[in-house]
Amino acid sequence: MIISIILSRMRYRTSYDTSIKHLYRKGLEDVIPLSLRKKIPRNTIHRWRNENEDKYTGCELNDLAQSELAMLKEFVRSKNAKRIFMTYVRIGRFIQSVTNEKVIKQQFKKNKADLIDVVERARTALPLKQVLNCFGLTQATYNLWVLGMYSDCGGSAIDWCLSRQPHQLMRDEVETMERLLTDEEFSHWPISSIAHHARRNDLLHASPSTWYKYARILGIRRAKPAFRKRKNEPGIKAVRCNQVWHADVTQFKIGLKTYYIYLLVDNYSRKVLSHMVSAQLSAKNRVETIKMAYEQEFGSIQEDVMLLVDGGSENHNAIVNTYVSNLKNLTKYRALHDIRFGNTQIEAHNKILKQGWLYRKQIDEEEKLKKELENFVYEFNEVRPHHAIGGMTPSEMHEGCENYFDDTYRSIAREARKTRCRENKCNTCANCPNTKYELKALN
Repeated sequence: MIISIILSRMRYRTSYDTSIKHLYRKGLEDVIPLSLRKKIPRNTIHRWRNENEDKYTGCELNDLAQSELAMLKEFVRSKNAKRIFMTYVRIGRFIQSVTNEKVIKQQFKKNKADLIDVVERARTALPLKQVLNCFGLTQATYNLWVLGMYSDCGGSAIDWCLSRQPHQLMRDEVETMERLLTDEEFSHWPISSIAHHARRNDLLHASPSTWYKYARILGIRRAKPAFRKRKNEPGIKAVRCNQVWHADVTQFKIGLKTYYIYLLVDNYSRKVLSHMVSAQLSAKNRVETIKMAYEQEFGSIQEDVMLLVDGGSENHNAIVNTYVSNLKNLTKYRALHDIRFGNTQIEAHNKILKQGWLYRKQIDEEEKLKKELENFVYEFNEVRPHHAIGGMTPSEMHEGCENYFDDTYRSIAREARKTRCRENKCNTCANCPNTKYELKALN
């Protein structure tokens, strides 16, 4: 009888993992789920706590993480630690989900010094890439911020280390860029047009995006008009010259008198084909601008031309309809009525004309207005490169000229980049801790 009882107890005796015994021995039993702790007999727990640690082979491994166990011990002893930690995690995730990512990055950018301090502290415990992922930053952006905060390179125009950033613009290139961006002659040009102008004239070989970046770094603010219209929806896009023409009239006041500026523009090349200034809003003037453009382009018109106009009375009348119907290959359409597209192309020209040119001039009479309109059309068509058509001028685009940005120019740009990198490496500071090049490399 006694033997059978002993055998039954031995048959159902429970074996426990060694890690559970070690946790009880170290006083960290709170980590063990409560449901499991209730199943362990008290006498078994008492025996584990009082037995020698060297009873089990390999027990020395348990002492390797003694510091981590001490931290874990403090963590589990706090009743609210887990709850507080998880609450902070949930709050952080909620803020990230509802806050605009652009707004967060703007705030990070305004507080670079504090963010860099937090990242440097956190990277001692986590890899840098994981820390930056928490802030939604790339390592390249973070490195630029660090260089901007702590670099002090005497050879660089923007205080970036020439050794770590050898592809930055050279000092004379930055000076050329600053001179062009602040030149009164180009004050009405967008930065992209100035960038193409510099490339075409061999002044500076840098992309428009580089110009925008350096303008931001140098703190150069371009003059903006006091009033800016909301951007229109994208309009119709032609695939060849003389496929779609746009005609429109805009007003310009001199004192109390209103003058009307007539423009007719080619959609594909953006070239102003005809223009006129008049004190009258009339069908006769509209017909005159259509006639000038048609006679000028008659030899190059091969297929049908769509003339897109607005709903004004100067465009829809018997005089205009009769004249257009007698012209070969020309058909008039009313924007947003006969077709779903608006007349946005020429509205953009009107905006550039008035905000970028006329409002910057002192115009006090009709003759001065006509002269300034002539000057604008010449510069717009023949001089100013346009980023939307690959850095070409509208006249070049209209005549089918080859783009300057060809394989020859690409090789010139690559050589300029190599030269810039080589010169920057040779002009690093003598006491720069990041330099990898000796001063004798100057020769």
